[in-house]
Amino acid sequence: MQQEEKKIQVHDKREDLSSSFHALQLSENSFCMFKNGILNSRLTLGTEFETRKTKSVLNPIVKDAS
Repeated sequence: MQQEEKKIQVHDKREDLSSSFHALQLSENSFCMFKNGILNSRLTLGTEFETRKTKSVLNPIVKDAS
């Protein structure tokens, strides 16, 4: 899969924070930050993370590099 910039909405259970931002989509559920997340201190430049598809608009983060 070619890396594609995509706007996603995620929920970080550890920080009890929901936000939307642009990230590079690496695969169906894997993303990489290409800028620092303003509200989420865990999602910094270069952080790769995985989400899980849900029925709601928000995609919970299930795994990150930390």
